[in-house]
Amino acid sequence: EAVEGEKAALVLQAEASAEGQVATLHETIASETAKRKATEEREQALQRQMQELQQEMEAKQQEMDSMQSALSAAEAARNAAHIQAETLTAENEALKQQPNDAKQSDSDVIKGPSGHAD
Repeated sequence: EAVEGEKAALVLQAEASAEGQVATLHETIASETAKRKATEEREQALQRQMQELQQEMEAKQQEMDSMQSALSAAEAARNAAHIQAETLTAENEALKQQPNDAKQSDSDVIKGPSGHAD
């Protein structure tokens, strides 16, 4: 009977030990599952953040492209205005010369071959 009691005590002790190990494994699994889930949530948050940053970068690039186009248009307008100013200056100079040329040609026309007015 003492041997039977000892066997029963050992069986109970083994069962308790096994139950403790099972409980520890359940806790470890639950802890690791929670860690994995938290990691996945962080990864998803980072992924969303990266997508937002990518969209922001694309918007900034479009803004820069638009500004570059506006700058190019402004430079073209400035160049056109500069050319127009040069053209107007040249025309103005030509107009200033024209009355003198007209007076010169008028005096040539008025004078005859003898140098006297006809």
